[in-house]
Amino acid sequence: MQQTTKNIEYLDISNIDDNIFNISDSKTYIFYFKNKQGDLIFNISSENATVYIFGIYDAYENQNFSLNTYQIHKEKNSESHVLIKGVFRDNSSLNYRGIIDIEKDSSNSIASLENKNLLLDEFASVITNPILKIKPHKVICTHAATVSNINKEHTEFLKTRGISENDAKKLLIEGFLADIKQKINLLLK
Repeated sequence: MQQTTKNIEYLDISNIDDNIFNISDSKTYIFYFKNKQGDLIFNISSENATVYIFGIYDAYENQNFSLNTYQIHKEKNSESHVLIKGVFRDNSSLNYRGIIDIEKDSSNSIASLENKNLLLDEFASVITNPILKIKPHKVICTHAATVSNINKEHTEFLKTRGISENDAKKLLIEGFLADIKQKINLLLK
């Protein structure tokens, strides 16, 4: 699904085969995907372009995903942000590598990369590897990666409010993933 309003372009790339996205206009782009595999390359070659990339993994059984994202800044004053969240059950897994590459003529650029994951079973696994390649000095770059379990204190708190353990886990998972949709909706307003 593609949606364009004002200077914002939204594209759900979950079910499309394209994996290279060339950003050549000075506007805001929002990309969304669910359970995507392979390489996603974002070539940002326009000054004042802003790119948001949001991804969700909701994996069961033997679903195994491998993803590489590339935020390649080729022009100064550009901005990119990646946020990928995943929930992994059973024997599911994710092998993720996120690369921010800010080329030498791309000063005053801003880039962030976040990967947050919940493991719900002992055999679920996530390997996450953020990589920064920064050539100019005047940039702002951040990265974060987490792999954790559901906080038992949160589950216990919900149980004291009369919610079953199973329903408490479902609520916590929904809240964890809902953050992505909320961020997209705020950007589209």
